[in-house]
Amino acid sequence: MRPLLENLLDCSLAGLSPAGHAVIHAITRSRGRFVTSTALAASLGLRDRHTLDRLLQSEGLPSYKQLSGWIRVLGWVLEWERARVALSSSALEEGLNAEVYGRTVQRVSGLTWTEIRARGSTWVLLELVGRCRPTTITTVRLIS
Repeated sequence: MRPLLENLLDCSLAGLSPAGHAVIHAITRSRGRFVTSTALAASLGLRDRHTLDRLLQSEGLPSYKQLSGWIRVLGWVLEWERARVALSSSALEEGLNAEVYGRTVQRVSGLTWTEIRARGSTWVLLELVGRCRPTTITTVRLIS
């Protein structure tokens, strides 16, 4: 699932620098489970969380908390669409309470898990991309 998620994000945010893509990949590979932005910064070899904050801002990406939340939600929806993996099963697999996952969905999107599932992964991806500066979005021009 992670390669699919990384590919979707790489294509949707093609305008990011290599450092921006490294942030996306680190969050995706960890399943968005870095406890703090300091831990993510350290894993990327950055000096501190302030350096990470400046990198995210310069790339036009949302804050670490928002970005990792949206990536987690997108991954969960993709799992649901691919194999009908329930949110509670995903939480148990990670050793967490399903209510934590439900609260993450609500905090990030303002919607319930049922509403997010109904809207689908395309909606979640577009919402995430919409929270990025327009300069980081690759536009595909259709020729008719």
